[in-house]
Amino acid sequence: EKMPWLTIHMVVPLAFLTGWAIARLGSYAFRDGVGTRAKWLLGLLLTVGALCLIKLNNVSQDGIADVGTAWIWVWGPILLAVIVVALVGLLGNRRQALAVAMIVVLTTLLPYTLRSSLRLSFQTGDVAVEPMVFVQTSPDVKRAMTALQDAKGTGTFGVRYDNETVWQWYLRDYSDDGGQGSPTTGPIPDDIQAVFLLYENAQANSDNLVGFASQRYPLRWWLPECEIYRLPGDALGSCGADTQSLMVRLLKNPFRGQTVADWWQFAIYRKLPSGLGSSDWVLYVRPIIAPLFGMGPTQRYDR
Repeated sequence: EKMPWLTIHMVVPLAFLTGWAIARLGSYAFRDGVGTRAKWLLGLLLTVGALCLIKLNNVSQDGIADVGTAWIWVWGPILLAVIVVALVGLLGNRRQALAVAMIVVLTTLLPYTLRSSLRLSFQTGDVAVEPMVFVQTSPDVKRAMTALQDAKGTGTFGVRYDNETVWQWYLRDYSDDGGQGSPTTGPIPDDIQAVFLLYENAQANSDNLVGFASQRYPLRWWLPECEIYRLPGDALGSCGADTQSLMVRLLKNPFRGQTVADWWQFAIYRKLPSGLGSSDWVLYVRPIIAPLFGMGPTQRYDR
């Protein structure tokens, strides 16, 4: 989970330790350089491996008829890598074999690490398709607050919200009419331009919000852990006994093409086997400002 106490206390020390370990292994493995035969075998392995991964990427796309053979394109290169490292060890020495193994592992993992890091930091940092995000306030909240600021302008602008505590922070700069913090809003005065309600409170307040335009949004969303990596009956993830997460499927049958294809689509493109979990909220606004929020003046969320 992307939290400071995990990054500083665990990830940073492990990163330094990993760098130190790679440097020590490298100083041993590359002491005599890499022999010619090892270079030829390594070049063959990397070329074949790259072609196999391209093929795996193609067959894992939706609608590809030969997805059943997808396992060949991931397990084949792994088997070939084992054979190449063994051959280098037999034809050369242990240092040569370790050097080839390090090159294969780093050549495979470093590009993936860089791609994942850039995506996590700059592309999907607030979207819970990343296991490291875990639970995150959805981007719709920020967009709604930006639109609310545009609607406020310089005039008096009243808002009302329910018992969700996060509104106390986001709406701290808006006038408080004393009706905040309760699951029910009560009658809405004319100076209230926007109302923020948890989805579960919306129905109970519908009679007080006649004439408002409304839209439902995710408030917080999270990765569907039970469908991706939790074990059956995992109490922490509240998973059922019949849970078949992507990890469980891969462990049970690593040579099933569809499972390998689904794993690849998640690992590379973060394509999830199910939708994100979320707790939702409903935004109500006066019809005159509804277009600023992308709503029609008479739009109503259909519960």
